[in-house]
Formats: sequence, C-alpha cells, structure tokens
Amino acid sequence: MAESSTRLFTWHFLAANNRRLAAAARTFVHVQECLESILELQEALPRATVSLVQESPGRWMWWLRIDGKKHAVSHHSYPRRVRAQLSCDAFLALVPGTRAMGDVQVVYR
Repeated sequence: MAESSTRLFTWHFLAANNRRLAAAARTFVHVQECLESILELQEALPRATVSLVQESPGRWMWWLRIDGKKHAVSHHSYPRRVRAQLSCDAFLALVPGTRAMGDVQVVYR
C-alpha cells in the first residue's frame, strides 16, 4: 500500500513552561485553514461548551465544542478530574490573547 503524500496541519496550545495543554480536535489540509481555526476559536469562545469526560477508569480529558462540534481537546488525559479542569481553565485563559498568525512551526512525523 502506498503512503499518502498529503501533509496535514494542526495546532497545539502550550503553557508558559512549554507543556502542551490542548490540541485541535482535527487536522487541516492547509496551514491557513489551521490558523483560521484558532481565530474561529477566539471569536466563538463565549458560546463554546466544555465537557469533562472520563476516557478510561481513572483518566480524565476535556473537550471544547463550538456549535456542537468538537474544536479543541486536552492534549493528554489526567489521573484526576480536578487536574483536567485546571488544564481546561488554563487553556481558556490563554485563548483570547493568542496570536493566530504568529510563527508556524512545522513538525514532521
């Protein structure tokens, strides 16, 4: 089976200590579409809903939905619900001040 040559883009939100807090809930074919997703997140934040979900026994994540569609997710799961909530709160505090058109870092996998 041939490998796909399509490059996909995504975004991640980092805390001040460079720890990943959140990621886009999907990938994008074009980098501009990815950056526009961050702007959409900023504009729609007042109407966004957050859910804390138990991914597996003892592992918690959060999802942020805009108009019912998953837009952002916690980057990893947490052993306690309160830790997932704190991560979500930190992410929500970062979103309004983020520059979506800043430098793009391309990471190959």
